[in-house]
Amino acid sequence: MSDTRDKNIEFNVSSVTEFTQEYFQAMSDAQKEIDLSDLPEIIKVIQDTIDSGSTVYSMGNGGSSAIADHLVCDFTKGCFTDNSKLKSFSLNSNTPLFTAISNDLSYKESFSKQLEYYLDDSDVILLISSSGHSDNIVHAIDYANQRGIKSITLTGFDGGDAKIKSSLNIHVSIDNYGIIEDIHQSLVHVIAQFVYLKNK
Repeated sequence: MSDTRDKNIEFNVSSVTEFTQEYFQAMSDAQKEIDLSDLPEIIKVIQDTIDSGSTVYSMGNGGSSAIADHLVCDFTKGCFTDNSKLKSFSLNSNTPLFTAISNDLSYKESFSKQLEYYLDDSDVILLISSSGHSDNIVHAIDYANQRGIKSITLTGFDGGDAKIKSSLNIHVSIDNYGIIEDIHQSLVHVIAQFVYLKNK
């Protein structure tokens, strides 16, 4: 099996069919290497959030921001049952507020300042960052740590400070943005569907 952690994975571009097969193979190999040891605790934290009526706040940059927004659909609508509801909110979704903070204060504070506005002590933050180095992601984790708030991260590449500083982490050890984001989205689906079925 090829080491999917190699930088600049070489894909065959002479055939789109072969490229697709190699891409899926690299994604499969990367999935097999994921350390899922924090996943049971992540599920427990999400369940505790449901039980306390608290909120999961998601956030990310670029493609990860789309996953953070998508998460709200899966967590809030997808996890709703007659017995429970999971409240979630993406800090990417209010464009006027996001851009006002970024412009008037700094992009580094685009998430942490929103957490200052919204966060209650029993809430949880879920941060999606392929690189794990984004200043606004790391700053949000630092703010949560100061408040004693649980932080869950999905990371890739070397994981950066986000992997190190967060309470719980699932790391995709590969250097390909597309594959990292594909797996992060799958992990969101895994968490949401598992939580839904456990509460059904």
